[in-house]
Amino acid sequence: MTPTSLKMPIGESDFRLLIQGKYYFVDKSLFIQKILEDARIILITRPRRFGKTLNLSMLRYYFAKEIEGEATAGLFEGLKIQEAPEEIRQHQGRYPVIFLTFKDLKCTRFEETYQDFCRLISSLYKEHDYLLQGVMLRTHEKKEYQALQ
Repeated sequence: MTPTSLKMPIGESDFRLLIQGKYYFVDKSLFIQKILEDARIILITRPRRFGKTLNLSMLRYYFAKEIEGEATAGLFEGLKIQEAPEEIRQHQGRYPVIFLTFKDLKCTRFEETYQDFCRLISSLYKEHDYLLQGVMLRTHEKKEYQALQ
């Protein structure tokens, strides 16, 4: 692919869309290794339009096995993280990931913002309802989960 055939990802913060859509992408995948090796608590403060949501999206796709019914395997082929030691790569696709961004909540009134926030939380619960079928949650946790939906 020639550089002129790549698109600029202006405003796009979904890692999968950037990779599959053949956009320009600065490989920051070693950020994943840094998180695994060094981080206990992470606070990412950067100016607007600095790639915070994209980096978090990349983490989400790395750690989750699938997102919205699509497998995440293969998204990191050719990126630097694939050269990381096995103890780092073994984490790929192994965890349920809660990804929450408020970047699209752009209401002007509190009531609208609150409703959008509730819809956002509800969609998170729906995304992870597979937990009700498995053994990851105890019986009382499943009841609490269902009560909150």
